Amino acid sequence: MSQQVYSADRPMPLSTRLERVAWAVMLASFFTFCTLVTLGGVALYQFLFVSTVPMDVTVQASRGSLGITGTDLREEVVQGARAFPIGGRVRPSDVDSQGEIVLRDPYRKGAFVASVTLNGSAAVASLGSAERQRFSWGTTGYTVDL
Repeated sequence: MSQQVYSADRPMPLSTRLERVAWAVMLASFFTFCTLVTLGGVALYQFLFVSTVPMDVTVQASRGSLGITGTDLREEVVQGARAFPIGGRVRPSDVDSQGEIVLRDPYRKGAFVASVTLNGSAAVASLGSAERQRFSWGTTGYTVDL
């Protein structure tokens, strides 16, 4: 089989140029397909096994009162139970005060997950996040950032 040499005097035939374009389009389409299938599989795995949803977090004053600072940096004094916002900070208002942070799972009919007790005015807690796995077969479990 002889090698064809193309130059300015002898241009490449149209059929050879179209064949190369067709191969380029087909290979680009195949690589795009493989990328989309891989990314779709990874996204589905992340959603089913790794994704999380927020939990209900309440603050309850057991004795005395609690000072709750929200994300707007205004402190509110609470004597009963109140929802605790993400990014908020809580502290007992004086030495004799006592409070409790209670975490509940809203997707299991409000089942108790954990609690933290704060005693005295030196105790301070901030809530970064409180999450649970989206589905029961997930791999993350409960995650609390205090």
